[in-house]
Amino acid sequence: AGAAILHLHARDPKDGRPSQEPALFQEFLPRIKAETDAVINITSGGSPHMTVEERLKPAHHFKPEVASLNMGSMNFGLYPMLGRFKEFRHDWERQHLENSRDLV
Repeated sequence: AGAAILHLHARDPKDGRPSQEPALFQEFLPRIKAETDAVINITSGGSPHMTVEERLKPAHHFKPEVASLNMGSMNFGLYPMLGRFKEFRHDWERQHLENSRDLV
């Protein structure tokens, strides 16, 4: 038993921000590919504040079996989490959630 598809995101290790930089994916993709036969699905989500070109960088670079394609706003309205969380690990997180109010 195990995962059939692994949907993967990357974050900047300095501040935890979502990142679509291929170099960050390179840090974990080879090991995952070597240790599993699951289908690799690289996200194109990144952040709704990124351009489409930025969001597609790792998929273009690595050419995974599957890449997500988030074209709508269905999962980008993250602001309700402001009511659930009062403390954040990184300075950018509160503003990131607040800025998702008008991404529809």
